[in-house]
Amino acid sequence: MSVTSAMQACYYDETKSVDEAGAALVKTLGIYPPGAWVQLASGESGIVVRRSQHAATPRVSVFLNREGMPCDPLPRDTAQAAYKITGPVAHKDIRVSVGLERLLSL
Repeated sequence: MSVTSAMQACYYDETKSVDEAGAALVKTLGIYPPGAWVQLASGESGIVVRRSQHAATPRVSVFLNREGMPCDPLPRDTAQAAYKITGPVAHKDIRVSVGLERLLSL
């Protein structure tokens, strides 16, 4: 299960009502928490590196370009329509390894 799917699952309880603890977790971490891989409207894929004021528009560093090829990290502001998050990236589709030290420097 992707991190984003897990966040969405914890938001609701077994009766499909909003779970207070899950809602607090989503409010704290955001819909796309740091470390989650996401697909952007631009066709690029990247890792959420920082939350923003709005839960659905975190800062992302792109590591896969539009062709799916690895690239140097490129910062993206997902509040801009061109870089809007369109969904999570499945773990099987991630073809690059990004070290923790590299992420922390972003």
